[in-house]
Amino acid sequence: MKIIKYFVAIAAATILVGCYEDKGNYDYKELYEPTVDYTSPISFLIGDTLKNKLEIEPVAPRTIDDYKVEWFVKGEKVAEGLELSIPNFVTSSGYSSANYMIVEDKISGIQFRYDFSIDATALYESGWVILSEENGETHLHFVRGSRIIDDDDNVTDTEFTLYKDAYTGLPSGPKKLVEHWATSGYGSEPGEIAVICENNNVVELNSDLQYVLSLQDEFIDNTFPADLNVDNAVYMMNNSFVYTKDGAMYSRNNADPEGYHTGRYLNVPVYPSGGMQVGFTVPTAFTSTYQALVYDSQNHRYLLLNDDPYRENNIALITAYSGGEDTVAGNILLNDMGSDRRAIACGSYLSGSYSRSNYYSILKDESTGKYYMHDFGAEITYSGTGTIEDYTQAELSWGAGKLSDETMIAVLPDNQNRVFFATGNTLYFNSKNADDPTLFKTFPAKITAIDFDICEYSMWVYENNQLCVALENGEFYIFD
Repeated sequence: MKIIKYFVAIAAATILVGCYEDKGNYDYKELYEPTVDYTSPISFLIGDTLKNKLEIEPVAPRTIDDYKVEWFVKGEKVAEGLELSIPNFVTSSGYSSANYMIVEDKISGIQFRYDFSIDATALYESGWVILSEENGETHLHFVRGSRIIDDDDNVTDTEFTLYKDAYTGLPSGPKKLVEHWATSGYGSEPGEIAVICENNNVVELNSDLQYVLSLQDEFIDNTFPADLNVDNAVYMMNNSFVYTKDGAMYSRNNADPEGYHTGRYLNVPVYPSGGMQVGFTVPTAFTSTYQALVYDSQNHRYLLLNDDPYRENNIALITAYSGGEDTVAGNILLNDMGSDRRAIACGSYLSGSYSRSNYYSILKDESTGKYYMHDFGAEITYSGTGTIEDYTQAELSWGAGKLSDETMIAVLPDNQNRVFFATGNTLYFNSKNADDPTLFKTFPAKITAIDFDICEYSMWVYENNQLCVALENGEFYIFD
């Protein structure tokens, strides 16, 4: 929005009672306040160049050279001249109105103030965060994509900018990046990111990629349990979970979901019926599903993490199949796969309301070498148990040649019917079924991570326009 400010002179008259003769000497100065034009608010991405431009229409007999311009951000002078341009400018995220320009009439010394606001967006809110290791040092880089729009408001291309070492001083031995979101109404907003490194070195950074605290500060008495070796985490709305390399899981309940750290982790692991050794977890759109899927590698079964605020430490056992699929011969039970079968990969893709989410899972039968896919929904009932819905099973006849124990999958959310399979240096895709997948691309090195730029901005609607692929040799690729 362009703001144009004009000077309006208001005459004030004072009425005096009685007789008064004014014999004073007064020195009057003419106000030559110019007409100005500038941008407010400035939509600005933290770390980018902060820009604004002041256009001045002087009042005769003044010329533009008769004015001096100074720019102030949050009360501090940052620039002089008609143009504001500060590269790599860092400030706190959010809306700031304590910014202004001082335009001084150099002949009379009279100053005029013009306010402007800045709408600063945190780096992490619109881009990719990449965790890597080089020569024993941990690096955190950020990649932002800016859409190029033509005169008809059509997106014609995307331009990417790499911010190297967006945060420095991380511990050695990087393992994982985990998003820590807070709820806001019916959607969710990026709040913090957990960087998990070896030797329980886990730090949380805010959306400006600035240090907040370490994981040790979040356990009772600021003390880690004995033999803790944190490997991953799941952050939901009400409950958070961290789990170790040997599969033990620890939980906490947040008194205030938007407070991020309003609860403390218990010093004893959660223990569902039959015990549990976490193999992997599958996060979902927690603001609507109130759940996440857990593969228990000890008992070869899926369980559900329950985000019910009144059920701290709750692991929901799956006890029912809504369509009776557990009674059909040949069907593999997802809550009891059998000792010869195990899950190797899984992703969530459809998150409805009221505790329902859908998953695409790949299992391997060690006794036969065969692979199976399962497409299913999971829901947590009011009693706190899990139910499998819309169960579909199919053998993947092509699995032995294109899948392995290290296969990773990424599933497009909602009903877009696309799943990507990464094995070694090769990426395939199919329509989320048992069909032989199509080769997407062969890369020059092993694939170490794949992900979509998914942003849940309402209960049912997603943005997911790009796929990012990271390689063992340090390269990464972004596909529209």
